[in-house]
Amino acid sequence: MRILIDARTIGDKPSGIGMYGYNFIRGIRRTSPETEVYLVTDIAKSSQIKELMESCVETAVLGYKIKKNFGLIKYFKYVQQTIHKVQPDIFWEINNLFPVKLVNPYGEIVATVHDMFPCTLPNCFGRVYPYYFRYGMKNMLRYTDALVYNSEETKRDTERFFPNATGKTNAILYILIPEIPPLTRHRIISEKPYYFYLGNLEKRKGTDILLEGYRKYCEKGGKKELYIGGKVREDDIQAQLDELLKDIKQAHYVGYLSGEEKEQYLAQADCFLFPSRAEGFGMPVLEAMEYDCPVLVSDLSIFHEIIGEVAEEFELSQDVEVAAERMAVQMLQLDEGNIEEQRKSNHEAMQQVLARYREDELVPKMLTFFHSLIQ
Repeated sequence: MRILIDARTIGDKPSGIGMYGYNFIRGIRRTSPETEVYLVTDIAKSSQIKELMESCVETAVLGYKIKKNFGLIKYFKYVQQTIHKVQPDIFWEINNLFPVKLVNPYGEIVATVHDMFPCTLPNCFGRVYPYYFRYGMKNMLRYTDALVYNSEETKRDTERFFPNATGKTNAILYILIPEIPPLTRHRIISEKPYYFYLGNLEKRKGTDILLEGYRKYCEKGGKKELYIGGKVREDDIQAQLDELLKDIKQAHYVGYLSGEEKEQYLAQADCFLFPSRAEGFGMPVLEAMEYDCPVLVSDLSIFHEIIGEVAEEFELSQDVEVAAERMAVQMLQLDEGNIEEQRKSNHEAMQQVLARYREDELVPKMLTFFHSLIQ
């Protein structure tokens, strides 16, 4: 089987979608060496894309960075040319949008759908993008042959907003979480106990709830520090963050974190906070569980699907003050427990959850699905 994969989200600074593709590409090559894997991208600057190219994955590189809007049209024309050159059995678009007509006369086109946030939370995406998203989805559904969903919830949301997706051949294929080597997965006791958040800083991720919740936690006598990692995506969140950092010295913003830095924070954190308003999957929660790190999440149904009852949760509310109050109360309750005992008692349950998202579980399912499309 010959697979051509759109690796544009891996080419520079890999996004979450980029790492999703990267992990599956590596898994396919290890699990099925006989499968021919080809990539197409705009540029090839990241360590991940360089690693793949150095391991003899043939890669078509456009040669310059593509931006959104009209740049994407040029890029997908290059993708179409590459399809004709490679003649793949499967062209796999690891993102769920493409703005132009694509055809694969040599096999099938498969696209992964990660979420429906521009439809479920349009206020978080400005005026234009929700319309562009709907256009891109409709275009993709017109020309794609099969869909991969990253969760049952994403499948339900997609079919609710785009009923014509219901008739598409599809598979649920959860996100692959690479196993961390045991030597790096060890608990480090921090001199100053702290909570940790890592992710984009935006309202969709519940960052406003996080910041206000921590303020209330401190006002109620909470003593643990807070470290916040990730990129600020909204001006009002930046203003709220600046105010919190000015008022509360126990709050720290650490910005973008490398893989090693992220591991260090997770290994030392007393609890990982993830008060998201919407998730297609919620990979940071699983990454925290790699370190037996207790997790406090909002009560989204996606977390029940992905991690079951392993995490602590608080009830979301459309009122930020109410949600923040509930989060602060839950944090104070966590403070009353013994973190080390909680880590030990949760270890086996967390490992059972993580086993569902390993390479040896998911890659064979993916290859079986792809083979079924071309038989």
